[in-house]
Amino acid sequence: MKMTKHQYSQTHATETKYGNICGYTEEDIKEKFKEYLDDIDLKEMSKWYDGYWLLKDKLYNPFDILQYLQNKTLKNYWFTSGTLLFINKTVKRKEILPT
Repeated sequence: MKMTKHQYSQTHATETKYGNICGYTEEDIKEKFKEYLDDIDLKEMSKWYDGYWLLKDKLYNPFDILQYLQNKTLKNYWFTSGTLLFINKTVKRKEILPT
């Protein structure tokens, strides 16, 4: 189903039940990535990659978490993915906004 910009903003951006759709909670990380956390300092990871709320719980940036778990290096991964051009292309590819 193709959503218009208005439909998207009226459902996902304003309803609490969708509040965690754009990130991982700490519980998500502990449950879903358990096998990758043996040598990970969760407190240090938290300093780098948590820190935003949409409508519900405190979230971790999913791109940063996946990169960190793979590379085992703390750095600003989001910056390379967070440009407006990258976001616009991604949203258009998912047919959330009209092309």
